[in-house]
Amino acid sequence: MGLRQRMMARQYDRMMAGYELDAGPRRAALLGELSGRVVELGPGTGVNLEHLGCRHAAPTSHGLGPGASGLEHPTEAGPHDLEWFGVEPSEPMRDKLRERWTRERPGSAEPHFVGLDGNRLELEDGWADAVVATLVLCSVPDPAATLAEVRRVLKPGGRFVFLEHVGAPRGTWTRRLQALGTPVWRWLADGCCLNRDTGALIESAGFEAVELEAYVAPREAAPPWVAHHVAGVARR
Repeated sequence: MGLRQRMMARQYDRMMAGYELDAGPRRAALLGELSGRVVELGPGTGVNLEHLGCRHAAPTSHGLGPGASGLEHPTEAGPHDLEWFGVEPSEPMRDKLRERWTRERPGSAEPHFVGLDGNRLELEDGWADAVVATLVLCSVPDPAATLAEVRRVLKPGGRFVFLEHVGAPRGTWTRRLQALGTPVWRWLADGCCLNRDTGALIESAGFEAVELEAYVAPREAAPPWVAHHVAGVARR
C-alpha cells in the first residue's frame, strides 16, 4: 500500500466536491435505472452508490435522463433489486467505500469485491447485467484490454455505462497542455492520463451500439486539462 494511494483515498471526496455539483446529476441519470448484477470498475470511495438503482432519477439539463441509459421503457427497479460488485485494487479506497456503504445502504449485506488476474476480471463470460466505469479508464494500464473484458463479462444486451474525462481535441492548446502535464499528473494521481482518447476506444471496442455524449465541464467544476468528457451507454 503506497503513500500516494492512502493520500488519494483520504483527500478524494474533498477534492471532488466542486466537480460533483456538475457530475452528480449525470451520474444519477446514467445509473438510476440499473438493476441486476452490476460490476463497477474502480469505484474508489463509492461516490456512485447513492445513484445506483434509484428509480427516482429525473431528467436533467445535461440531456441525460431516464431512457438515456439505453432502456426504451423506464424500469421500476430500486436499490434493493441490484447486486453490486466492485473492482477496486486500492485497499485505502475500499476502506473508504465500506464506510460510505454503511451510510448509503444501511442494513444491506457487505459490498462484494471482484479480483483481477492481470487484466482479466475474475468473473464468468456473460455474467453481468451492467458494467459501470466513471473516471477510471483514464488510469487503467491497457484501456483496450479493459474494454474487451467489459464486453466479455456482459450478458448479450447488457450495458456498459461510462462517464470519463478525455483528451481535448487534437491541435488545441489544451491538448498540448495535457501532453506536457501527463507524466507528472500520472505520478500525482495514481496513473491518471490526461490525454487519452477514451471515447474513440469505446466506439471501436466492438459493442453492438454506443450512445455517447461529448461535453466540457464548466470551469467551476474542473480545470481545463480535465474538463473534456464523454458519457453514455454501450450495448453488448
